[in-house]
Amino acid sequence: MRTDLVIDALAAAERTRGSLAGAVIHTDHGAQYTSQAFADACRRAGVRQSLSAIGSSATSPQQSHDLRIAGPG
Repeated sequence: MRTDLVIDALAAAERTRGSLAGAVIHTDHGAQYTSQAFADACRRAGVRQSLSAIGSSATSPQQSHDLRIAGPG
């Protein structure tokens, strides 16, 4: 995945929600999420980054799929 794609997705979320100030984005350790450009975009949007532990089963593809289906709280 490209860094510009995740930055564009963050910007789209900000346009849709109006503001992301105070939000937390939890990601894996992919290069696109650990890049300086993405960190800068998060900082500008007021978003705090949270990274999963390396090798954590909490970020398995199946659990990520289950969380997308369940949606927020």
